[in-house]
Amino acid sequence: MPTHFYLHLMKKFLAFFFTLSFLSQANAQEGHSFADEFTPVWQRAKAYTLELAELMPEEKYGYKPTEDIMSFREHLQHLIKNFAALQTYVTGNKQCELSDKTANLDQLDKKQLIALTGQAFDFIDKLANNTSDAEAQAPLAKPFFAKGVDMNKRKIFYLLRDHTTHHRGQLVIYLRMNGIKPPRYRGW
Repeated sequence: MPTHFYLHLMKKFLAFFFTLSFLSQANAQEGHSFADEFTPVWQRAKAYTLELAELMPEEKYGYKPTEDIMSFREHLQHLIKNFAALQTYVTGNKQCELSDKTANLDQLDKKQLIALTGQAFDFIDKLANNTSDAEAQAPLAKPFFAKGVDMNKRKIFYLLRDHTTHHRGQLVIYLRMNGIKPPRYRGW
């Protein structure tokens, strides 16, 4: 058989192969669930936040650059309280496993506060992993506090992540202001 026949056949085969490969990748990407999309980034956010919390010496946990802003400790406490509060919009429950733990945050030492911060991240991670795609798109369990803001459960999880990033950014600055080099960012 002529060589051009084999070349033509090879081109057809490669075109078919690449089309099939592209379609299978597209289907795999469409198959990503909300949990598959959210939780790996959330877990990296947890690891990075806890690493920052470990770096600040305990005697500096009360540090704040000016009197009118939160201290390093208060940023971590705020995250825990925020996780407990915002979960209400997903679950409809006022109380959660974090609720009882938010009352005495000022009494925790550094090690205990870091452990509870990790537990708070784990709580949200578990909640996200137990949220189906249909549930993620569902309306909130109760009306959102900010009027005129279109929210669903998926958006609450991304609000949690964005809010965490905001406060973690403060922690990075506080470390630098105390001569401590924070680890390189790794959000991807």
